[in-house]
Amino acid sequence: QNIIIDGSKGKLVVEPDDLTIREYEEFIAEKESYKKRLKSLIKYKTATKDGKSIKLMANIEIPEEIDRVVTNHSEGIGLFRTEFLFMEKQTYPTEDEQYKIYKDLSERIYPEEIIIRTIDIGGDKVLKRLNISKEKNPYLGFRGIRISLHDTNLFKHQIRAILRANIKGNLKIMFPMISDVREVLESKSIINECINELKNENIPYNPDLEVGAMIEIPSAALTSDALAKECDFFSIGTNDLVQYTLAVDRNSISVQDYYQPAHPAVLKLIDMTVKNAHKNNIKVAVCGEMASESKFIPLLIGLGVDELSVSPGLYLYVKDIIMNTEYKKAQKLAELVKNETNIEIIYDLLRNKE
Repeated sequence: QNIIIDGSKGKLVVEPDDLTIREYEEFIAEKESYKKRLKSLIKYKTATKDGKSIKLMANIEIPEEIDRVVTNHSEGIGLFRTEFLFMEKQTYPTEDEQYKIYKDLSERIYPEEIIIRTIDIGGDKVLKRLNISKEKNPYLGFRGIRISLHDTNLFKHQIRAILRANIKGNLKIMFPMISDVREVLESKSIINECINELKNENIPYNPDLEVGAMIEIPSAALTSDALAKECDFFSIGTNDLVQYTLAVDRNSISVQDYYQPAHPAVLKLIDMTVKNAHKNNIKVAVCGEMASESKFIPLLIGLGVDELSVSPGLYLYVKDIIMNTEYKKAQKLAELVKNETNIEIIYDLLRNKE
């Protein structure tokens, strides 16, 4: 049988007639033309229509994705998720194995920067080798930085590998699931321990390593003023921030209607985080799904977010939206949205700006 699989609509057309086939052929031709136009944007710096510079970076999960990042001339890697280095092996990757991967990425992307997120396991990503007892509510349990601060040997191997790979000085380190300043201070203390160890062992390293925190727990956003004093940058993980703010499991179909990134509470936390970061002279990125959705991009820009980080496949799509956004209009949109408490009206405002 002849079938058409429409991935954009989640639709399967069985035995399409001639008219339907022609419609889809036209649709495919339009898509190809759009892709060609997007490729023409590669040579331009990312900025709004009225000249506001927005740094656009890529999220990657595996080293092999670097090829597409380089092809798109990405302005760096805003999030390298390292847990897959740990999950695909029978044993933990050694310090040397990690060092080689981070060093190769550093050289491939140079002079752009890479933000390496320390291992973020737990929740839906479980390592049997950690012998974590089964939790009834794993998303609120032993995950992210909590595991790293518990298993300091695992943590130190990763930090030492990053310090060693940072020879060109274009690596940054970011901690996931930060809930308070204490966790940042403990993590920085462990970095200092690793620096002293490498120094005593006469192993080459570069201690000039910027430290950042993921803002994905409401307590982190609410204490972002204090956190900003101990960090060099913030990255807002909107996927978890929405989940934890609204008490909605983002993987549950039964409550998917309650998962609302534009909920006034979520937007207040983003706004607060941006303001506290700028007050302390550090920059803020958004690396969650909101950064790649057309209705949210102008809003994030209007709220003052400095950087966006998206998957390589959506990089040029997001760049096109940024370049067709007016910063001044985005600021006005953000002001309108911030003063609105009705979520339906908020979405109407966002749709009118798409």
